[in-house]
Amino acid sequence: MDLITSLFWLSLNTYFEARNQSNLGQKAVVHVVLNRARVRRLSVKQVLFQQRQFSWTLKGDPQKKTVHDLEALFICTQNTVEAINEDLNGDTFSDIEYYFNPDFTRPKWANKLTKVFTIKDDVFYKR
Repeated sequence: MDLITSLFWLSLNTYFEARNQSNLGQKAVVHVVLNRARVRRLSVKQVLFQQRQFSWTLKGDPQKKTVHDLEALFICTQNTVEAINEDLNGDTFSDIEYYFNPDFTRPKWANKLTKVFTIKDDVFYKR
């Protein structure tokens, strides 16, 4: 998958999953996807559409989701580009592969992984 296609899907994921987060929180969500893609040898889109992984891809056709806040999408895209650059340079968040918001879910896998940090209301984990 080419860089533009990956940027498109990562930006949408950041928008739908983390637009209410800080810049750091948004970039951490991007790193989760990039790390999973690298470890599992999958494309970004394949990671995003794995069963029950990201809330915005669970119900209905994700390609029919509507972006209501273009300014937020722009910020999410900027943070996505920065996270991709960090990843390419080997910077930050190289081991996180999972996150969740404990206000909405308590996945069973969380007890089997190592908590790395919390940003706002998302908790990030590594294997």
